Amino acid sequence: MPCATCGASNPAAARFCMACGAPLAAGAKTRVPATSTSLELERQEETSPRASDRKPVTIVFADVVGSTALAETMDPEEWRGVISLAFARIAPVVDRYEGTIARILGDALLIYFGAPVAHEDDPVRAIQASLDLLDVVREVGTEIQSRFGVQLQMRVGINTGLVVVGDLGSDLGSDLASEYLALGDAINLAARIEATAEPMTVYVSDDTRRLAESMFEWEDRGRFDLKGKSEPVRMWQVVGRRDGQTTMRGFADIRAPMVGRDAELERLLAATDTLERDRKGAIATITGEPGIGKTRLVSEWRERAMRGPDSPVWIPASCVSYGRRLSYHVIVDLLRSAIGSGEGTDPAETRSLLSAAVARYLDGSLEAEAVLADLLSLNPSPEEEQVVKALDSQARQARYMTTISDLLLQRAAERPMVALIQDVHWADPTSVLFLRRLLPLAAVAPILFCLTSRPDVDAPVWTVLSEVGMIAEAPVVGIELDRLATAEAGALVHALLNAAGIQTADETSLLAHAEGNPFFAEELVRMIIERAGEGGAMSGTFDGEIPATIHGLLLARLDALPAPARRTARLASVVGRRFSTQLLEEVRPG
Repeated sequence: MPCATCGASNPAAARFCMACGAPLAAGAKTRVPATSTSLELERQEETSPRASDRKPVTIVFADVVGSTALAETMDPEEWRGVISLAFARIAPVVDRYEGTIARILGDALLIYFGAPVAHEDDPVRAIQASLDLLDVVREVGTEIQSRFGVQLQMRVGINTGLVVVGDLGSDLGSDLASEYLALGDAINLAARIEATAEPMTVYVSDDTRRLAESMFEWEDRGRFDLKGKSEPVRMWQVVGRRDGQTTMRGFADIRAPMVGRDAELERLLAATDTLERDRKGAIATITGEPGIGKTRLVSEWRERAMRGPDSPVWIPASCVSYGRRLSYHVIVDLLRSAIGSGEGTDPAETRSLLSAAVARYLDGSLEAEAVLADLLSLNPSPEEEQVVKALDSQARQARYMTTISDLLLQRAAERPMVALIQDVHWADPTSVLFLRRLLPLAAVAPILFCLTSRPDVDAPVWTVLSEVGMIAEAPVVGIELDRLATAEAGALVHALLNAAGIQTADETSLLAHAEGNPFFAEELVRMIIERAGEGGAMSGTFDGEIPATIHGLLLARLDALPAPARRTARLASVVGRRFSTQLLEEVRPG
């Protein structure tokens, strides 16, 4: 079904355009939110119609500032054109972070992150999508100003909380009213926060900020009296992404000693010693389940290995959880790091850094700078544009590959290099192809590639990790992290509590719930510290509640399962933490 607003093609059953979110023909119905990915569509079809479900969701309200006054000055068709143009540009941003445009409310958007499909970092996705959304509004605002003579501005409010989500038609026992809704006070609060925000800003609740604290820079906007709230609500403005921060885990101001990873650390330090002393490259792989301590081990290794001006240079890159749909995103991050351009570096400075790197390591080659500028999406010079246009897509990809390889080889010849690429289980297929071709550089140059990953056999990168020795023909340091022993986990918990000055009599119960996972242990301790701080006491208690961060991780893993496995997990959850197959069979309905 074609969209009258943007012309995009849509499934016959769709009610909203999957490209711009505009309403389609009257009477059509679907249980599929407008910007779901194909994988999410399949998951929803498996269980449609969907019953109501309780889950934490991050809600985003985005609204046009002063829309009533603007609409009064324009013909309704012109105003519709303004909104349609803006929303058509915004919808792909939401889709990029796998959010769901639940409703288009005239000149406002209601967006869910975490429903219908949960991700472990939904608060981070929601905030980053909102920042990108405002960037799009700034870009399209110039076009709207020239075409319609009005200034377009938006503001965004975000809140995270427990809601009931599901298909309204399923709740009513009818297909006549079929709409995927989230209901709960968390949505009302998000709307109130949006109404308080300044134009072209993103305001978030204290709950959302706590979950994404380490990933962004913040400005405390104080407490506001909001309609329907008995107590003032604290709000935070998102200033921007925190440069170099790759994980939402860990404490901002507490650092306990690393425990239980001494042998693994020594193997990594030996690899960097060989790199520095003998100028011989290698491949290191660090695998383990979520929260097992991969990032902490790498952090400790890097801190110990950077001992002076002659130690290896580190070129870090990271994959993002939504990255499998972003071609080249890992390679772009690696290239930015290689030229010294951080995530917050503006395009002009990035261009200057690129030019300097090409002059220093690639003999100032026009072709090299042209293809690398193209990969970094920098505005080309006329000469560069001619170079890139002369290459078809296959030739362009080949030039990306050879130019980046030459850059890394020349940098490593000057000083041994550690190319650290974290969370490669999220790498897109194109980046995986590049990694497969880059790893053999370790056999001919002083480059130590380190790849961290979850043991996800379905990830595109898994074939590379499982065959890395044959691919690279270089020494391999393979590390598989297991859960901490009880004594090690106890030492970690005790150190964290001592660092915060907190005493608790519930360490045994806490350790039992953490089950040797450092991330689980840290988040449980964080919850105890926060509760102790709220009461002004120096003691904390643990009542078995699961922190929101762990809840989000578990929900994401459950939502990734096929429908039959999800139904089994739901059934098992009412039995208890441990059960037999026979018991599960006995309680299975029908």
